[in-house]
Amino acid sequence: MKRVIYSIFIQIPNDDLDWQPPYPGETESKNDKANRVFLQNHDWLTAMQKTYAKSIDAEYRQYTRDDKYLEFEKWYKENHTDVTVWNIVNFYKIHLMYELSREFDEVLYLDIDVVPITKKNFFAEHDLNEGIAIFQNDPKVNASLRNIRDQAKWREQVDESAHSIRSPAAKYWNAIALLLNEGEDPKNFVYNTGIVGCNKKWLDKLAYFEDHDYWLETMSELKHEEDSMYPMWIQEIFGWDNETLWSVKNKINKVPNIWLRPDWHHFMDNHCYVPNGTNFIHVINKEFDWVREWCEQNNIHPVSSAE
Repeated sequence: MKRVIYSIFIQIPNDDLDWQPPYPGETESKNDKANRVFLQNHDWLTAMQKTYAKSIDAEYRQYTRDDKYLEFEKWYKENHTDVTVWNIVNFYKIHLMYELSREFDEVLYLDIDVVPITKKNFFAEHDLNEGIAIFQNDPKVNASLRNIRDQAKWREQVDESAHSIRSPAAKYWNAIALLLNEGEDPKNFVYNTGIVGCNKKWLDKLAYFEDHDYWLETMSELKHEEDSMYPMWIQEIFGWDNETLWSVKNKINKVPNIWLRPDWHHFMDNHCYVPNGTNFIHVINKEFDWVREWCEQNNIHPVSSAE
């Protein structure tokens, strides 16, 4: 069976970076911090992922800001000017899933900020014939209307933009709006696509890019609609997020999920810690120095010769 693990490393030019609220206790935009620390830690992060792929006898590929990506980006910039480059990069990783699923029997995508610290075989632990292996982010959702409204009021007072359009709550409400617009049951899951195991069968059923123009245009209409049925502080967190569209497509097309347990997707966000038994650390807060030190202390090292 042919298996591949892949990631992407695309440094977004400063002119294309949109401002995002800083991490708690920080002042630097999340996007600026991500660009800076990804570059500083790229070699180590890549080596950790390569080492893991080699340990389970899977091919490893990493995609960059090459001509193929730039052509992909150009289409969005010419046809959907609302969509930010950050969103385009995240659509690109899903586009690559489809490309690789035609070449490999099973595909595992890892965000570049996912650090494998195990030799357990992801593919052996998850039967991808049963569905798409992905993390349900619902525990991170604070979808309370009061919370979102209060966040909007606070940010207005300090002259900052509203509740982050990338928060789990934003994705939850954005998916509700899209589903209601289609006459569908609005109940939805919030997904995190930082780690995804899949094969062609279920990706075809997901049909992620089918009617892609329509879905992007609908997202824009909901975002900019005058006299919207949604309060301003809900409407302003709508966007063009890949995980919002994933949730909608998964719901409409009835794709089965294999929910990743926390040991396979440790969501390291507000606090730096690694529970016993963790296999993959998703370093949401981008505190790579802390993770590298933890790995050193626990004698977990990349193999420098991993190819």
